Amino acid sequence: MLKQASHKRWKTLCKNIAVADGRCGNILKRIYAPRPLSTPAIKLNNTVLTENQKAKHFIRLYSRRAQRHPHSYPPPPIPVTDTEFTPITAAELERAQRLLPKGTAAGPDGIYGEALQHLGPREPKQRPSPSSTRVSVQASFQ
Repeated sequence: MLKQASHKRWKTLCKNIAVADGRCGNILKRIYAPRPLSTPAIKLNNTVLTENQKAKHFIRLYSRRAQRHPHSYPPPPIPVTDTEFTPITAAELERAQRLLPKGTAAGPDGIYGEALQHLGPREPKQRPSPSSTRVSVQASFQ
């Protein structure tokens, strides 16, 4: 039944296109025509570009910085401050880091706990005393 309905609609469409001034048929022919196998030649200053020149031309064409039209409206300002925002304290960050799971699996947000460990304040490393450093250096040279 669906096949008959679609076939009937297709016939109606074809009749309407045949009655029209011919533009509809040309549009449909262009849409459903087979695509060309090669790209059209690109010309720059009335000379056909080689493959290497095409690549350089497109790099030069698309690597330029985009500029706004001089008569366009400026972009709307981006709201920067939020009146209800309170900054995160170091104590809150340390507590959150302590509560992070130590395993290698990602959390419900898809972020690994090990990756978040590097964001907060680091614990100061115990630096060796200068006297123990001298002793180890002297022992290595003897």
